[in-house]
Amino acid sequence: MHWALVGAHFSSLGASLSSAIFVVIDAFLIYGIWMGQSRARDIYAGIFALSMLLYFLIAGSKINILHVMLELIALCLLYIGPGAMWFEAEL
Repeated sequence: MHWALVGAHFSSLGASLSSAIFVVIDAFLIYGIWMGQSRARDIYAGIFALSMLLYFLIAGSKINILHVMLELIALCLLYIGPGAMWFEAEL
């Protein structure tokens, strides 16, 4: 998701390390979403919004529209319809 943007700004070792950290964070968020934790989907949405904001402020170049659309579809599925009801069951 956002690890490619951060990885592009570091050296090769730094890129590998930061990419690995973001992969681990994404794995924990995906696990939290799978377990129905509403906090995980909120963090996921926050990280997506922050990464888009930083991308426009720092990078200022073209974005991958397909990637952004797939992320938005995933967020819509988490917050609208049956996906939202799954997280309401936790409350």
